[in-house]
Amino acid sequence: MPAQTRRSSRKAASSNTAPAKSSAPSRTAKHTSSKALRKSTSKATKKSTSANLPSASSLLSNSQQTTDDWYKSPRTKKGYANYVKSGKSWLTPLTLRALTAYKCEHLERGFASAEGLCSAFKDYFERACGCQGDFWKFNDHTEKWEGNPVYESNFKVYYESLKNHHNRMGTATQALPMLPADLKIIMEYLDSKEAIKYFTVTQCLYFKAFVTTAFTLCTQNDELISLQVKDIKLDQRSRTGIPYHEFSLIFRKTNKDPTKVQKYKVQADLTHPEIDCYMHTNTWKSHMEGLLGRPILGSDYLFPAIASTGKLKFGECTSRSAFETLLETVVEKSNVMQGRNGKFTTHCFRRGGAQYRFLWADHKWSLKAVKWWASAF
Repeated sequence: MPAQTRRSSRKAASSNTAPAKSSAPSRTAKHTSSKALRKSTSKATKKSTSANLPSASSLLSNSQQTTDDWYKSPRTKKGYANYVKSGKSWLTPLTLRALTAYKCEHLERGFASAEGLCSAFKDYFERACGCQGDFWKFNDHTEKWEGNPVYESNFKVYYESLKNHHNRMGTATQALPMLPADLKIIMEYLDSKEAIKYFTVTQCLYFKAFVTTAFTLCTQNDELISLQVKDIKLDQRSRTGIPYHEFSLIFRKTNKDPTKVQKYKVQADLTHPEIDCYMHTNTWKSHMEGLLGRPILGSDYLFPAIASTGKLKFGECTSRSAFETLLETVVEKSNVMQGRNGKFTTHCFRRGGAQYRFLWADHKWSLKAVKWWASAF
């Protein structure tokens, strides 16, 4: 190629690259403006997020509300309130000791009252007066008492003395299991003419259905009081024609998963009518429908609230305390505890059902089967 042609081609190439150099500042400007836009957007987002954050006071208020609602059960708070209400004018350690002596020694209510008073006032002083710490002493610098009055030395020594006396001289009351022999005595009493003096027909049928269901399913009280008809399939038939009821229970003792349902198929037990959940549930269902004047619905409670007069409150589930009162009255009137030391609590049916199947049933169950049935693991 001639030299002149080569020189001209190099000039052309040189002229072609010149515009590229001039465009570089334009790309830098675009990048800078893009970066500035991202920063401004990020700042706006942060401002928006910080504006949506709750205040410290609202967070503390919410935490206090959660503590008030869940730290102690309503039953415990109610008990504490009763103790504090009866002794609000007894707020010094000396007079608190006098109140405890009055309750435990003059009224002979035992160590349980001292325990209740001590716990209630400890909680009251912490919440209402801001008394913190496990001590009670006078600060010479501030000239104020510090700590919690229930830890005053004389009151503490007196409290421990009552506790020692109770442990050495007191008679422990054992919580007993409710076994078929006990239920037989109770059922016979409820069928007698004597029971009609104290209980209505509704109360008798209600009690029979409740206790046989609790015994058969080994339930705790809380698992039955909210049971609805939709949780039960009544009068089912197996492939071989055996009748049964199917109970579906959620939130058993060890189950906290709302999607996990345990199903129990309960057959009739004609040889042991005192624990025949199938029969007593059917009888109770028929009685409820007679009172309602209609078939029971899925939203109906199987054991609705029952007044002391024996009248049912449909649409409202019974309470734990209401059934405990009914149980105590039936146990007392039936004389099932005659000559025995102990008591029956609402947990007695769970204990009794498990022990019966493992030790005394005609066809005993393995321990693993009992644990699964009672949801004990």
